[in-house]
Amino acid sequence: MKPLGRKKRFFIIVAFFIAAVILSYAGFKYYQIYKSLKNMEKEIALPPKETEIGPLKPVNILLLGVDSGEFMGTYRQGRGRADTIMLFAVRPAERKIIQVSIPRDSRVEVPGHGVTKINHAYAYGGAELMQKTIEKLLDIKIDRVVVLNYSAFVQLVDRLGGVTLDVEEDINNRFNIGKPIPTGHVKLTGEEAFRYVHARDSDIERIKRQQKFLQSVFSEIKQEHAYTELLDYIVENPKVLTTNFSLSEIIAFLKNSEQLEKLKLESVLLKGKGQYINGISYWILDEEHLKEIRKMIGS
Repeated sequence: MKPLGRKKRFFIIVAFFIAAVILSYAGFKYYQIYKSLKNMEKEIALPPKETEIGPLKPVNILLLGVDSGEFMGTYRQGRGRADTIMLFAVRPAERKIIQVSIPRDSRVEVPGHGVTKINHAYAYGGAELMQKTIEKLLDIKIDRVVVLNYSAFVQLVDRLGGVTLDVEEDINNRFNIGKPIPTGHVKLTGEEAFRYVHARDSDIERIKRQQKFLQSVFSEIKQEHAYTELLDYIVENPKVLTTNFSLSEIIAFLKNSEQLEKLKLESVLLKGKGQYINGISYWILDEEHLKEIRKMIGS
């Protein structure tokens, strides 16, 4: 066999070196993701996972925004309350994601605690009890849960480089939101975005503002192809959110991010009416509309 020339040997050594670096980096990133996911899971007691899920299959994801963590110089300790309750029904075959907003004052049955406001479920039993409550309400199985607090919201929006949307000209006059935020067609920072989605004269108005903001976020992620970048940030900052997604599931969603970008986001709000019962303000859900939503998201 003819011996390899010095030049050829040099290129082979360089190729092996580059391959070793790439594999080492991939292994390190894998370890980082694994370690981060473990940290995310242990922060808050999350429901157990029954089966593995995939990005190209129907999947129901519960997102909870809780009023805890650090924001604007203040820190709220403890589990907090579920101020934002959203279900994302991902339906790849129908090329859409159905986002269902559930008003926090909705009067529902919370397993083991009788009829009360739905956000009390989180205070009573965390994400696991909230999952059981919504599964009963909507007659579905929730596959995964994600919990975000104040600071997580701000950090993720800033990681995107801000979010562009049309902000109502009168928002600073209508609401006491502290430092004024820009109005018109503007790009909001994480802190400004939080004040925008938090402003309200009623919970329903705030939900509509959240849905408008969510549509802008979804559009921003698709335009900038930011799925991978957001995941990298979450991996580097495991305390930014809490979830029971597994490592293999995260990787699968990443691999199919281009397919996910093609899905259309449809937002709906559980209809009802405000009513006082024994001096307590509730959102009484419209049963007929509830039936329509159950049919819409039924997988």
